[in-house]
Amino acid sequence: MNPSGKTEGNGMRELAEQLRTVPENSRKLLARIIELAYQGKSGDKDQGKDRRPNTVYFPELHESCGLDVEAMYETLKPLQSVGLVEIDDQYPFEEIALVAQSPTGENTLAELSLRCERAKRSIWDVVVGGEWGGLE
Repeated sequence: MNPSGKTEGNGMRELAEQLRTVPENSRKLLARIIELAYQGKSGDKDQGKDRRPNTVYFPELHESCGLDVEAMYETLKPLQSVGLVEIDDQYPFEEIALVAQSPTGENTLAELSLRCERAKRSIWDVVVGGEWGGLE
């Protein structure tokens, strides 16, 4: 148990509850954001070197997801409203920051990414499909 009185697993449970309220298209976009921010799926091995932690650049996401700019903003809104992401800076230099925090103050989405990698699970199965078993 941590100083807040919550157990470590509560961060993942809270995240799972938040994601249940988010439309599927937004969960798909979040899975892609997590991949870009933590798993380096864009193919550029130096991609994360100069990046702020827990962020993805708007143009990078736009190029990789197939949505037009207005559709991306609409798809990001539910993620913003539940406190999972924030958009910083002005177009076209926006950064999408992953801001979900666990009770211990750690970034819950970064922790989720690590747990998925350790369990050899797809972030898509968890974030989009709701397959949380074995990660808590």
